[in-house]
Amino acid sequence: KKKKKVHKGLYLQYKKFFGKYKDELKKYIENKKTVDIAGHSKGSALALYFAQEFPKDVKVNLYLYGTPNLIGNDAFFDMDDNINIYNIAVKDDPISMITNKNYKKLKRNIVIDDNGIYVKDDNKKSYSIEGYMTMISELNKNVRELFISKRHSTDTYNKLFKNLINK
Repeated sequence: KKKKKVHKGLYLQYKKFFGKYKDELKKYIENKKTVDIAGHSKGSALALYFAQEFPKDVKVNLYLYGTPNLIGNDAFFDMDDNINIYNIAVKDDPISMITNKNYKKLKRNIVIDDNGIYVKDDNKKSYSIEGYMTMISELNKNVRELFISKRHSTDTYNKLFKNLINK
């Protein structure tokens, strides 16, 4: 079996975060059967690393926004069935298009733009735009961002979702 490899810088940030909150997170993990985790940009990588801390009997739903493709190799993404990934990107978001031959390109199964939401999911799961808006709104409240690109900001995601609902 191929060895898991991850982005060193992102993983070190995750370990620092996890180390700081390890006791609280372990308590949280113990009592859950289903957990929803959202992450934007670098937070998506941290969410992916965190999801693998959960026992296999806990269902983990990851809602990732603007995820860079510099997180892990194919072996890293060979995840257990208890982890569901919903990778959402604004069309033409430069951060979610960054790639490197050493890392797996994470499939963008939901793409949004001014004209609509495009679901690219082989499992034909149903998606709630309102649910995604709630997640991204919470991220907006709790995240301080360095806006590299307007197409990458959580404000852009939120505005596009609102416009789609009001159509």
